[in-house]
Amino acid sequence: MSQAEEKKAPWSILIVDDDPLVHTISSITLQDLQFQGRGLCIASDYSAKDAALRLAQLHDFALVWLDVMMESDEAGLDLVPLLRAQAHNQALQIIIRTGQSGTISEWRAVQDYDINAYVEKSSCDALRLRSMTICALRAFARLIRQQGAPKQEPA
Repeated sequence: MSQAEEKKAPWSILIVDDDPLVHTISSITLQDLQFQGRGLCIASDYSAKDAALRLAQLHDFALVWLDVMMESDEAGLDLVPLLRAQAHNQALQIIIRTGQSGTISEWRAVQDYDINAYVEKSSCDALRLRSMTICALRAFARLIRQQGAPKQEPA
């Protein structure tokens, strides 16, 4: 693949949630979204276990939208360290999107887990979903550029 073609490859996003409606609504909402001239390639997993298996094989995701409660009350949170280890990509953006805000507070999630953002499903309308996706892709792109930049020697 040429460098020009690689620049136009879609951003890979993974949605991990046990609610099929979340996948449907997210895919419809994000289907025409563009960032830096690139569209999105959206993959879906319905459990933390399936997401872990996928990410053990694929390392090109820019963003994971992650539910907390799936197979267990904190399945999504338990997946975060594994995502970081298996992704081999510290630029990966992880956004917690939960319908059970009582299980973990936003502050605890941000402080104790290596996530980039947290949002309750009840406040994540189409505009917020699109905005947060663009913000995450922007952060991912900046981190990738920084990681690819040669280190400068001190003067």
